[in-house]
Amino acid sequence: MTQKITVAALQLAFGEDTAENIRNVSELVREAADKDAQVVLPPELFEGPYFCRVEDEGLFATAKPVSQHPSVKAMRKLAEELRIWIPTSFFEAEGPHYYNSLAMIGPDGKIEGVYRKSHIPDGPGYEEKFYFRPGNTGFKVWQGAGTTLGIGITGVAGPTGGSAEKPVGTVHIAVATPAGTEHRQFLYPGDRERVRWQASQAALDMARRELMRM
Repeated sequence: MTQKITVAALQLAFGEDTAENIRNVSELVREAADKDAQVVLPPELFEGPYFCRVEDEGLFATAKPVSQHPSVKAMRKLAEELRIWIPTSFFEAEGPHYYNSLAMIGPDGKIEGVYRKSHIPDGPGYEEKFYFRPGNTGFKVWQGAGTTLGIGITGVAGPTGGSAEKPVGTVHIAVATPAGTEHRQFLYPGDRERVRWQASQAALDMARRELMRM
């Protein structure tokens, strides 16, 4: 018997006010939950604009441990209130180390686990290796919403960072299931936001197809 699962992926613009960004994301999470989404995925590092375009020592002050990060704390309360799953991206500090991390938050508001991004790009406009260590958690999946959750995306969204081998718009998407991992490579046209939107839609479609096979 096939079980229907509704998943929502959010995209929106961000300003410099962290509290306002979190409020704006929270509003969209509520809207998705009102449309019966059981899993709602906010954008990467949604506490502010993508900051890895430049190297700035002062930005390390915005990194927090998972239990203290404002984005994680806000999404934990919201997940418990709405009884949904919210995979939450955040700038993590663990002792002297910093990671681009995701907290998998369950419908009881508890953190089921943390995934630390393992592929860290480096180049003009993508100075992520200045801020993040490669993750040490391995690729992870969680049991939730009646299935196994686990999606990974990496790529070159632009406007810079491409090469002859990996032009801007190159995206790799992998979906992990109990039967194994499916990986696909895409090449999308358009600006950074367009590439990211197309990638999120492709990831959701791949997840939907895998769920329909279960």
